[in-house]
Amino acid sequence: MTKPVRKSKGKEVSPISEGAKLVDQYFDHVGEAFLRHAPEIDPEKLKDWRPKLFSFTRLNPWYGGLVGVHRKRIGVGKDKLVWLEIGQENSPALLLMHGFAAAKEHWLPLLPFFAGQFRILIPDLPGWGESGFNPDRNYGLEDQTERLHDWLTEIGVHKVNVVGNSMGGAWQAC
Repeated sequence: MTKPVRKSKGKEVSPISEGAKLVDQYFDHVGEAFLRHAPEIDPEKLKDWRPKLFSFTRLNPWYGGLVGVHRKRIGVGKDKLVWLEIGQENSPALLLMHGFAAAKEHWLPLLPFFAGQFRILIPDLPGWGESGFNPDRNYGLEDQTERLHDWLTEIGVHKVNVVGNSMGGAWQAC
């Protein structure tokens, strides 16, 4: 449990609550200022937008071949989902979730530490990496959670351990 570090206006303040408040304030001010000066979005350009491929993505076939990773893809509803998988189907499932503006390949260096113990599933979230992107769809946490649930159900995974980085950590609570 986090210990309070000080009192403010009679309330105990923990480092976590204080940090969350500062992050909210930062994004409120910076986000507002950014949007005030941002150019108007051109819907035609947005339709052609794709996240850039990362260098890890280019190394994927080489590195994946070394450690036995398989690249898979499936249609889930209206979405194309691409993921990496290693391990036996009867092993406990470990879902590795990347963060905002990241890709499945960011997890590759950690695979040797877990590969013998788990069936490891590493998706590119829809809208990122090799998974599909549609500018008319919503990519918020709730919608992505539903897509991930549908994908896991489709591939027969009903219980999973989740490790997330950055935004990917939000799925640990879902």
